[in-house]
Amino acid sequence: FVNMMRSTQVVNFIHGINEGDAYMSRTKEKAGPHDVVVRARQAVIDRSDLEPPGVAFLYAAPGAMPTAVQFGQSVSTITLQFSKDTIPSWEWDAESGLYKRKQDNGEWDVDEAGNVLTAVNIIVQITPETTLFGNVKFVPKAETVGTGVGYVSTGGKTFPMVWSKTDRNAFTTYSFQDENPIRLAPGNTWIELVPTKGKFSTEPALR
Repeated sequence: FVNMMRSTQVVNFIHGINEGDAYMSRTKEKAGPHDVVVRARQAVIDRSDLEPPGVAFLYAAPGAMPTAVQFGQSVSTITLQFSKDTIPSWEWDAESGLYKRKQDNGEWDVDEAGNVLTAVNIIVQITPETTLFGNVKFVPKAETVGTGVGYVSTGGKTFPMVWSKTDRNAFTTYSFQDENPIRLAPGNTWIELVPTKGKFSTEPALR
């Protein structure tokens, strides 16, 4: 798995390998393997020589409606089942105009400061999944090269879409069935790679 990471075009900072140790340490406040802390901001500063990434998403023009808002169905809750034990969800909060994430147990998913994790756009990408080395005990591997279906949610509305990725170095594109591009609202976007054996559901259910 680590070798696959290192063979990509992105820079990897890995604890115990190469220059990763300069930015990583262990904390006694958490149990392993969740006790590794990374100085991400400093790592970004030190690698300011890297070219910025290309355009990953398309956004609605000023004054125009994002795709999901214009064509989607109103949805208050998005539930994602990755396995029998992993079932996070997103709740639409109209007051803030944000989606708020819940963990498997229904508790709010929070950052280190205790703030609930939020997103302006949610992309659910239904993705085939294999296991490394063909053994279920190893890390599952999302097969993101190819095409598939999914859903985009913005502004409390959800709309079905199609995703496509031509090769591992290409950006994933999101579009209508007729290949016209999906457009998001400005702000952060959370992508959920739900396996094809998993389940996507909404409240109320999509018609």
